Amino acid sequence: MNEFFLFISMKRGNLTNLNSSIYYVESNDDSEIESLKPFLHQEELIRYNSYTSDIRKQSYFLGRYCAKKAIMKHCNISIPSSIWIEPVVFNQPVIKVPFIGVIKMSISRSGKAAIAAAYNESYPMYVDIEHIDASNRASIYSQLTDI
Repeated sequence: MNEFFLFISMKRGNLTNLNSSIYYVESNDDSEIESLKPFLHQEELIRYNSYTSDIRKQSYFLGRYCAKKAIMKHCNISIPSSIWIEPVVFNQPVIKVPFIGVIKMSISRSGKAAIAAAYNESYPMYVDIEHIDASNRASIYSQLTDI
């Protein structure tokens, strides 16, 4: 798996704990997922096993793996299976970790890649990832603006 981690530390006025942890992962080897299934909380494993499509299983796992890596870095947690990322009403992730305050999460998946951001609720952030097919590249780039 290709992975990278980014830590963002921000300060705004008197607010000092505006840190965010962003984690990215890309997998081209489906066998890696099988060896990493212990990352999943027991409730997540039940959901993972309920999917019949290998593509959906991979997408779900990569999102959870990436999110847990971001949370682990953000909160200094060493046991990934102790983190339960519960999907609620609109499938938005709710983080359930014993003895940790409120942590917010943004997860995005596309193809064999995922990105996740863990952040404090006082300074929200969201991530998005999209696989760009080479045949669509010119059309997509024509809609982007320079900053």
